[in-house]
Amino acid sequence: MNLRIASLLLLFGWIWLKYHMLGSEDTFMWGMMYHFTAMLGIGFTACWIGTKTFRETPEFFEGFKHVAKHIVSYSVGATVSIMVWYHYIIADATLHRFNSMKEMVNTQFNSEAEYMSYVHDNDLDPHIPLSEWITSTTTQIELMYAPQTHISLSLMAYLVLGLFISLIATVLWTKVLGVQQVPIERR
Repeated sequence: MNLRIASLLLLFGWIWLKYHMLGSEDTFMWGMMYHFTAMLGIGFTACWIGTKTFRETPEFFEGFKHVAKHIVSYSVGATVSIMVWYHYIIADATLHRFNSMKEMVNTQFNSEAEYMSYVHDNDLDPHIPLSEWITSTTTQIELMYAPQTHISLSLMAYLVLGLFISLIATVLWTKVLGVQQVPIERR
């Protein structure tokens, strides 16, 4: 089976997992673990395919490119699947959570005195009035629920993780396990 098709099936598997875990508090954690495990599998499968494809163990950089192209494409697919899930498939639930977070901020304090007590207890700036705090916190919530933020944070996290997995898999392939692939005359 082609590794790109397997990656696509893994991405649909993530959406299936999220669908069957609707309402669970652990869905975010399981989704992250799913992508991490999928990237590990893709990385080591790319190494295995590399041992079958390359005549000799490649130099580190060549092996890294071979492994990373599969993991990076999965990382981009994972980011797209996250965006599709949260902003299209369950857009109503995401909007409801966004609105409930804003409502919680607006009703957290019953009075300015209660807010000032909170500020004093938590060593916050006492010069910021409650109305300004509500506006600032609401803006932060809007930023965190924006599709652009989801896309950029997901892509950054999965690319960094994917490149790290590519690095480890390539080191294992080219430096540790690669001796088996070198022709006997060159050993």
